[in-house]
Amino acid sequence: MHDRFMAIAFITVRQARPRSTFHAVTEKFNPTTPRSYRFLKHLAWIVTVVFFRRVDVTGASRLPTGAPAIIASNHSNGLADPVVIVGRLGILPRFLAASALWKYPPARLLFKLAGVVPIHRRSDGDDGDNREAFAASTAVLAANEQIAIFPEGHVHREPQIVELKTGAARIALNAAAEGVQHISIVPVGMVYADKARFRSQAAIHVGKPIQMDEWVERYRADAGATVRAVTDVLNDRLHDVTLNHATWREAMVIDRAAAIAIDGDSDLIPHEHAFADRSALHRALATVIANRGGENSDEFTALERAVETHLADLAVLGVTNPHAVPRLYPARLRFRLVRLGAVSALLAPIAAIGVVLDGPVVLLARLAGNRVEHPAWKATAKGVTGFVFFPVLWTYESVLAYRRFGGRGAAVAALAGPVGGLAWIAWRTRWVRFRHTRASLEWFREPTEALASARASREQVVERVRGIVGEPTLAVTRVGV
Repeated sequence: MHDRFMAIAFITVRQARPRSTFHAVTEKFNPTTPRSYRFLKHLAWIVTVVFFRRVDVTGASRLPTGAPAIIASNHSNGLADPVVIVGRLGILPRFLAASALWKYPPARLLFKLAGVVPIHRRSDGDDGDNREAFAASTAVLAANEQIAIFPEGHVHREPQIVELKTGAARIALNAAAEGVQHISIVPVGMVYADKARFRSQAAIHVGKPIQMDEWVERYRADAGATVRAVTDVLNDRLHDVTLNHATWREAMVIDRAAAIAIDGDSDLIPHEHAFADRSALHRALATVIANRGGENSDEFTALERAVETHLADLAVLGVTNPHAVPRLYPARLRFRLVRLGAVSALLAPIAAIGVVLDGPVVLLARLAGNRVEHPAWKATAKGVTGFVFFPVLWTYESVLAYRRFGGRGAAVAALAGPVGGLAWIAWRTRWVRFRHTRASLEWFREPTEALASARASREQVVERVRGIVGEPTLAVTRVGV
């Protein structure tokens, strides 16, 4: 069931001589970017803006322009990974996907629109020849375009990146050996606050590229050893831009500590920090703790105790989500409360229309997500369900409006669905912030021992984090989005 949602936007490869299932639906490769792919790029941007509250990008200047590159990303969130890459990096990478996915008709249709280089994987029981995929990839790189690949080979639920396949290195080195110059492999780390939750946050960290020109002579002398060496370098650089933990317990404690410290650092101006800042601090904490013994280290034990104490204090105040803690600063809270209340009131009527018109598909998407057990595919299930059924519902509502009110009624109905849905998203976000701000004001009006305890325990978490990573790392600067 999970593979049904793994429809990823990829490259145009067309085979002249069909010799297998996926060859039957391909034609001769044309390196020109198809128009449908440009459309899908804009569509990916829209989906990203709607599904995620924010997606921060760091290191975007490392992406090469006007030169061939292979984007190598970790793969932990199904279809969301390629959609976010396409929608937020502003590039047109051409993806590679397993040939086994071509047996699903929806995937074949999407692959034909977006373009795909099918690759054979032994893990799927496919012993086919990948020479055609290599030739197609070389043609893309020779045209100074970009390929995107997930070197882990599959979507997984591990708290760290898994052992990398050698495909990215072999494609890059093979093309470089055939004369394509200035190829680079660019590691890209994808980090999500909550993979399955609608309107969550994400960050894209672009790592240091690996230049292939300096590896060509070594590859010609010893291909196997060089492919392994480049893959090892890619593994190290992907670790530098992703979150990696020995266990999920370690991951949970460090993530909560980073969230609390970023929100609670009294030296920083109170604002909604970029999610990239939190993931950068998370990564720094994880690196130091891993070097000092992981969960068995004194640093981790003390940090876990401080986090648990702060969460217990927050529970007394009625706060259960450590990532949505009301900031304990009295300044500007009243102005923020008035502003949020006014905007929420203006959006409410339009949002109500969106709830009525879009409600059936929202419920259907939620049911689809609940039916998928793998956490990495829940967001994909919701997204694909909405992508398929929202247009169907809006078309049906427009037809009904046309029959009753004519052309103008149909036009209004066609706009009311998507506009009302966006208004509901905006209203819900502001209403949640309004409630948190109002709760904070109540605490300041009547200071309690519980509030003082929460402040003190938060400072303890901040001090523990400072002791592990140091002052400069904690006081990260906000990342431009």
